[in-house]
Amino acid sequence: MGEYLPTFYDGAKTYLQSSGVGWFDIGQFNDAVAYVASLRAPASNGEIDENVLRDRGSKASYLMRLLWYLGFVSLKYDKGKHLWTASSKGKAYGGLATSNPRAATVGLYQSIASWWPMRVFLTFAGSKQSFEKDDVSEVLGKEMLMWTELMLKFGFKVKTSKPVRKPFNDFVVRRCFFELGAELGLVEKSGTKYSITDAGRQLVADDSRQSWDVVRSGPEEPFAYAAICDVLSSQDDVTAVSPWLDFDTARRIGSGLSVRPRGRLRLVMRDPTKSRTRGHREALQYFRQQLSTTNVKLEVGILPSAGRFALHAKCAVGKGRGVLTSANLLTNSLWRNLEVATFFYDTPPQLASLAEDIWSNSIPLV
Repeated sequence: MGEYLPTFYDGAKTYLQSSGVGWFDIGQFNDAVAYVASLRAPASNGEIDENVLRDRGSKASYLMRLLWYLGFVSLKYDKGKHLWTASSKGKAYGGLATSNPRAATVGLYQSIASWWPMRVFLTFAGSKQSFEKDDVSEVLGKEMLMWTELMLKFGFKVKTSKPVRKPFNDFVVRRCFFELGAELGLVEKSGTKYSITDAGRQLVADDSRQSWDVVRSGPEEPFAYAAICDVLSSQDDVTAVSPWLDFDTARRIGSGLSVRPRGRLRLVMRDPTKSRTRGHREALQYFRQQLSTTNVKLEVGILPSAGRFALHAKCAVGKGRGVLTSANLLTNSLWRNLEVATFFYDTPPQLASLAEDIWSNSIPLV
């Protein structure tokens, strides 16, 4: 639907990976990695604010989130706190940041394409001979308005509770993308216009889109849910498989699907009539009621929880896109647990066959 953010997953991943990131300073970046790499115990945001950023007016949570997306730190959750440890990649980079800053910058250059918002920005820059700052907000920001509107429908938390251009609003474009791009030699300025450099163009070329993406989710990082919502909202004929469904997830998905012009959803789950979990039964009943007022046709198939053909798989599969995941359609799984998924921009035949096998073995629930 968008030129640079063609799928809901692209838009949601861009927004989620930019949450709290509004600036870039390579000195603070290097200092934070070196500090965390020097510790034996995990560091909190407060410790990093006190020992690294000090009175420089920045918040560690913003910087550490970016480091996590780039793979330089690992995140541990403890009683609602974010604790950070250096990954093997971060330890290697931290050593270079202290002993050889130039080599560290090369390492950062090689990693930056893994941060989805910067990849989108450089793809845009590479498609233009030259551009002004306002062009980024106008083009990419407009696509983000479209995707964050749909994110709100699916129950994602968008900061202002209304569609936003972020991260391609004026402030973040100026303080983060242009500063980071200029510092690494990926964009250059001539008068009031900017253009991508040969190095930036090469980075985009080296990082051509894969047909799949490994998705990692954790508390406040609902990337697996974004992948599921993409499949449910974009494909006319979807088979969704989840042993469990809860009320809040049914409500969120039902709200998101209410804007679909048409479609069929085949949902395979464990038998709600035999479930000891009342919420499982009530969630399905509510979900049916929600979709009955839309143009989405819901068909439900059930499989047992134990024995032959016991249901443990979790996936959402359409003819175009699909996702295979560890997450159930439960609030804890999608919003609080450590989960993993693989999102496919083009559904593999094996995954399509798996979905058909599961559906054909299920018993229709009328």
